[in-house]
Amino acid sequence: MIPQVSIEEATGVRWDALVVGAGPAGSLAARLLARAGLAVLLVEKERFPRRKVCGGCLNGRGLAALAEAGLEALPERLGAAALTELRLAAGARRARLPLASSVALSREALDSELAREAVAGGAALLTGTRARPKQVEGDHWLVGLETEGKTGVARAGLLVAADGLAGRTGEAAGPMHVAAGSRLGVGATLAEAPADYEAGVIYMACGAGGYCGLTRMEDGRLDVAAALDKRLAGGAGWIAKAVGGILESCGMPPIAGLDELDWRGTPPLTRRRGRVAGERVFCIGDAAGYIEPFTGEGMGLALGSAVALAPLAIEAAREWRPELATSWERRFDRLTGGRWRVCSAVAWTLRRPWLTGALVGALGRAPVLARPLVRSIQLPGRSLGEVHT
Repeated sequence: MIPQVSIEEATGVRWDALVVGAGPAGSLAARLLARAGLAVLLVEKERFPRRKVCGGCLNGRGLAALAEAGLEALPERLGAAALTELRLAAGARRARLPLASSVALSREALDSELAREAVAGGAALLTGTRARPKQVEGDHWLVGLETEGKTGVARAGLLVAADGLAGRTGEAAGPMHVAAGSRLGVGATLAEAPADYEAGVIYMACGAGGYCGLTRMEDGRLDVAAALDKRLAGGAGWIAKAVGGILESCGMPPIAGLDELDWRGTPPLTRRRGRVAGERVFCIGDAAGYIEPFTGEGMGLALGSAVALAPLAIEAAREWRPELATSWERRFDRLTGGRWRVCSAVAWTLRRPWLTGALVGALGRAPVLARPLVRSIQLPGRSLGEVHT
């Protein structure tokens, strides 16, 4: 069990910062702010351990962010499995691309451990609780809290929105814009799956209605995550039918019992917030924006945004100035702009099966062609500290 406070304790003091959402971005941000001496409350609507729709792949960018936060040993401590190869399939075409600096790690393990590290760093944790920002009153936000029939209002000098795709906290900064034709995310895990799906490999099957990734987690389970066209949605068992159809179209080993799995879903994936900062509020991780997860950038960008925000948020919590919101807008753009362009180009290609097939075929004949793309996705490039300038 992770130690946490009660709603009475959460509403009985004024916090320097209140972080909504204890995913990778929120927990890491809470830890960094608390270690700087701030009074931090981390609020999460679910209980740990919890499942999330995610491919479970932590790339070099995510590992670098953990290292900058002093948590470089965390993945190994959790038994994260090294990923050494990406196997692409589109119809009959195949490509095998080498990977480096990437590991497979389930969100149940990662999120729980990061929340534990946030508490160990001095943050207060409150789970099973919904947070609803009300208004700015003087030098602090009023945030409504609700848990198990109990309600209260917390006060915080700074609000950090890290509550993911479906979260509403970021609306305090600006509206979220969802891309037309954005696909839906779905995911499930299998305790037993065909041995054909080996550990250390990301399997990616690309079909006409979306794509599906399969990866062995640190505990041997097979994680299945897919991005599917909304036109496929409807009727009982539509997810199993869509995922099974994509695997079959690519000649991938079939998985029995897809219709019996506990599938989870997401809202439309590709989206971006018009503004990622406002009066005494910053948005990080998926709450700031998201793009289809084919490239595995989700957790890397989430962790990276937490590390990049930390120095600015510490300054803002101690003394708020309106120009700090503009500073985060600029820093966030420097951190994510290039990655968004790469991810957008990949997403555009995946919506054109003929082009996807041709590209996979070319990569199968000459894997060296993929090195620049793989490197740009996997590796951190300049340090996150340089984004602060």
